[in-house]
Amino acid sequence: MASNPSTSDVRQLAIFASDEPKEEFRKAVEVIHSKPSEQLSLLQSKASNCFIKNAFENKDDEDGWFEIEISKVNRDIGYDSHNSSHLRKMIAAMARIVFSYDVLATPASSKKIGVTALFPTIETDGTVFRYKISEQLRPKVLSPEKYALIDMTVLRQFQRTSSVAIYEHCARFINVGRTTPVDVDTFRDIILGEGSGRGSYAEYKYLKKDVLKPSIAEINRISDIVIDPEIVEGRSGRRITTLQFLVSRKVKPEVVQSNDADVAETTQALEEFGLSNAEIRRLLKNHRTGELLAALQYTQKRQADKRAAVLEKPHAYFKQALDKGWAIVDAGADNDSAPLSDAGVKDEGRKNIEEAFETHQRAEAKRYYDSLDESEQLIYVARYNDQQPLRVLRLTEGKKPHQSATNAFLLWLATDKWGVATESQLLEFAMVMIGKQSRAK
Repeated sequence: MASNPSTSDVRQLAIFASDEPKEEFRKAVEVIHSKPSEQLSLLQSKASNCFIKNAFENKDDEDGWFEIEISKVNRDIGYDSHNSSHLRKMIAAMARIVFSYDVLATPASSKKIGVTALFPTIETDGTVFRYKISEQLRPKVLSPEKYALIDMTVLRQFQRTSSVAIYEHCARFINVGRTTPVDVDTFRDIILGEGSGRGSYAEYKYLKKDVLKPSIAEINRISDIVIDPEIVEGRSGRRITTLQFLVSRKVKPEVVQSNDADVAETTQALEEFGLSNAEIRRLLKNHRTGELLAALQYTQKRQADKRAAVLEKPHAYFKQALDKGWAIVDAGADNDSAPLSDAGVKDEGRKNIEEAFETHQRAEAKRYYDSLDESEQLIYVARYNDQQPLRVLRLTEGKKPHQSATNAFLLWLATDKWGVATESQLLEFAMVMIGKQSRAK
């Protein structure tokens, strides 16, 4: 999903593959190759990885409890909703989901763990989550002999639950170049939950079209690995029986800088801005000096503009400006046009901007909704209906909604996902609009 100029710093950075340092942890193969009794939601799938990563980084107490602040969970999984109650309910429900573990192991090599919840006990006081790891799995989780390196900076960007499971599966075989052939029914249960073969994905062609292909496309767009879209399919007669994925590391082309003096000037400017040497090296590897300086100047201009709200996170804003090309848009704007300000926008002009912004938000929310799995869509619909007092604006399964109900749902989804627009965000959106209009002349 493409983000929008109004989204907060953290939310925008969670959408784009960035140059931020990797946040890798070792995830045991026994857990990666497991079948949940029901499909995990996207939030639960990310939170489960967050809990495992936290267990590596922080020691438990004398009673075996691990602890993590809810604010850190929000950051690690990219959860940007203000609905903290929903987060707590979804994570608490993880304790009720049991797994069949190490399902791809051969009978000779398998050491049966049995069926158990990964986190059988989870509690919260509203500030922190406390949890325990299954006694049967604890040694495997904390000291894995076989594992895949999983990157939380990648996981938090995924918008499909199946993408998380397929990414983990393929990351396990990144050094081999191809995964082992996996039984179709088993793999479907791994990514969609046990019993998924009885539903709409019982036929492989639908699983491939609606789950595998979109997930592979998302993984290739976001992560640091590449999965060949042409899945290697084993057959028994006309029936597809096994799947195998060809996987490789993504190679980012290095940007060649032509002028050492420009590099030195840009490096000095970014150092003065407060970026680390490692960050500067990554930026210079992937962006030209002119792009970096333009984004830096644009950010500093926003910081100095007394009409705009003070930037709370200038470094994140700088990366947004760089990724989204705001400096280019700003340069293309009509310099003779009257400046927009929070106080200076006329009522009619402000109304037009707000209407355009709502239209933009609905379109972004629609793209986001369409990218979700059906189970995740149903969760959002249920939450929307619960808070919608007007029956005519509620969504009914199997019934085509009226346009007004669709618009109300998409605006609610946009607000739930990205929050209410502030004055400065509306101003930023208006400036982008003016830039586009000027460039189109």
